[in-house]
Amino acid sequence: MSATPINILFVCVKKGVRAAIAKAIVEQQFNGMVQATCSGFETGGTPQAILDELSNLLCVPIQTESKTVFEYKKTKENFDYVITLCDQISIEQCNLFVECVNVVYSHIPNKLRWNVPNLGSALELSGNDRTMFVKEVVDQITFQVSQLVANIQVKS
Repeated sequence: MSATPINILFVCVKKGVRAAIAKAIVEQQFNGMVQATCSGFETGGTPQAILDELSNLLCVPIQTESKTVFEYKKTKENFDYVITLCDQISIEQCNLFVECVNVVYSHIPNKLRWNVPNLGSALELSGNDRTMFVKEVVDQITFQVSQLVANIQVKS
């Protein structure tokens, strides 16, 4: 990989929890070779029940509150990739969300869309069911991050 770190903005529909997980995984696995930022469309914190589950799965803490995608746009920060994380099968209006992000970041050449279940669904579960749901989401994001970095390394 090149000496200049790859800079990624992860964006998810709601408060940026899935994006924060992706950011944490990047920080955990790539030690500065890839830099990540996370955002959402709404402000607000992560529910404690989700934070509790995530603390058992990740070696680094997740950002509990992130800026909105519009706040990052105002900073004019340069990103190599903008990656949207939304759940195509839920009521998240994924297509509208992705199109809005694409318009806001139209100048970024590398835009990807990852279909990742909404962690809000985990709040409807309890015990082992909640743990397994959150673990599956983290595993899916981990796999996607690994695939992305492998593809970036091949291109470098």
